Amino acid sequence: WAPNTLKGYGTVVEKFTQFCVAERIPVVDRFPAQEVVLCAFVATGSGQVAGSTARNWVAALKAWHIAQNAPWLGGTRLQYAVKGVENLRPKHSRKPARAPVTRDMLRCLHRALDFNSTFDSAVYAAACTMLWGQLRAGEVLPASQNANPTRIPRRADFRNPAPLSSTYTLSLPSTKTRYSRGEVVFLHHQRGSTDPVYALQYHLQTSRLPKDTSLFAYAHPQGQKLLTKTAFLARCNSVWSRNRYPRITGHCFRIGGTTELLLAGVPPHVVKTAGRWSSDAFLQYWR
Repeated sequence: WAPNTLKGYGTVVEKFTQFCVAERIPVVDRFPAQEVVLCAFVATGSGQVAGSTARNWVAALKAWHIAQNAPWLGGTRLQYAVKGVENLRPKHSRKPARAPVTRDMLRCLHRALDFNSTFDSAVYAAACTMLWGQLRAGEVLPASQNANPTRIPRRADFRNPAPLSSTYTLSLPSTKTRYSRGEVVFLHHQRGSTDPVYALQYHLQTSRLPKDTSLFAYAHPQGQKLLTKTAFLARCNSVWSRNRYPRITGHCFRIGGTTELLLAGVPPHVVKTAGRWSSDAFLQYWR
């Protein structure tokens, strides 16, 4: 499990332990947790949390059991308990749909940025790559200048495996669902100024850095700097807010890429594979 996932799971396990103490659940029934105890714990979220939160609780407790080599006793009853929490979810837990980044927003960004600036060139390359590659921001942009460089792609990870092909690949060393194994995404030329391949090539030529450098690192008077997620989003939103676009988050690029491809007529199964979607949840962005 990824470190952030384990941190969240640890919080759930602590919450479950506190529940058992408060309800005076016999120690023998706490671990391995009996299904009736698991159902009672999940039921505490009724009318308080969304079904997705309840499912996360179950996932955390199951992972805890697996890690301790203990049998998992959750079954059909537990599934019904989770569904019950979903049916009773409070209105405030239903978040409005996030606005996708669009091709027009990339064009707006292209008009506003200064391509004599290595920083702006890196920002635009990242924006185009994230949208057309259906990427999560954390897969290519570090959280800080001190982030672990092995978890984000290097310049050498962007390549054209077949010289006669227009398809480029980007190897991601670590992703949300494959933390240690990573995945490969494919980038294709797009018409006009939003072409991710050209934007990336321009950025790499503008900031001539070693091949083992972070993909979106840029040349700086002090040497080189990583393009962090915070700096990237701040620059994009500064442009888009002036043009009355909604404020966006990193996930909006993944949503936007999926939406653009579906609206362009790309078959859903192709979009699903290219975006590395594990379920059909991506179809909700077909709007």
